[in-house]
Amino acid sequence: MQRVFFEDGILRFDGEIVELFPERGPNVRFHMHYIKKIELVEGRRGVLLMNLDYGKGGGFSGYIVLPESVDHARQMIAVIEAAKQNY
Repeated sequence: MQRVFFEDGILRFDGEIVELFPERGPNVRFHMHYIKKIELVEGRRGVLLMNLDYGKGGGFSGYIVLPESVDHARQMIAVIEAAKQNY
């Protein structure tokens, strides 16, 4: 199980489903097959943000990755991309 901690939520990947647990609002599930892109981008003041494009216009953007979770985020992205290739 992969986990990434955001400033205002948690993202986890169980090998097939990516699930977002935001601090506010309902949990959202994404099947890896429909993930178009998952990435880290640099925001203001050097913070890293995670974005996920899903299906036809879904996903999320701008979740601030906690500094101690940056390596976990990079690893999760690599694991998701590898799983998509083998699906």
